[in-house]
Amino acid sequence: MAFIIEVIVMKNSLFKVSMISILFLPTFSYAGASSPGANVSRANCWAPLFFVKGVGYYSESFTYSKIGKKHTAYVKSVQKSKTKKRILKSGKGYKTSWRIYAGKVDKEKKGWKVTGYHKEILSSKRKVSSTTRATGCNLTSW
Repeated sequence: MAFIIEVIVMKNSLFKVSMISILFLPTFSYAGASSPGANVSRANCWAPLFFVKGVGYYSESFTYSKIGKKHTAYVKSVQKSKTKKRILKSGKGYKTSWRIYAGKVDKEKKGWKVTGYHKEILSSKRKVSSTTRATGCNLTSW
């Protein structure tokens, strides 16, 4: 539903179509993920436009659905520079959403190396996990 809401905000002309989609999405799209979501980490990735967290250098790890299906996942992003280490988590436990995120936006480039730890519970109750790494934007991972 978060994706549809963003579309409504960005394109008011889609309001009627999107509202119809919201009414029907719970019947088929949010039944749970039968296969793992896409897992991505990126580091020091400049975003010159205003995105969700603002303008700056994004260092983050996230699990997301390419088709808007909800996933139940937990993400931890361990970020190391030459002098610092920070650990960011998507929350205290598993979250259910089309995108589960752990990251931070810096105003200056910090030279982070990012390792993302992704855990997910599928609709079959099977648990899966993976690790992602980044020193750059990883734009081809999307």
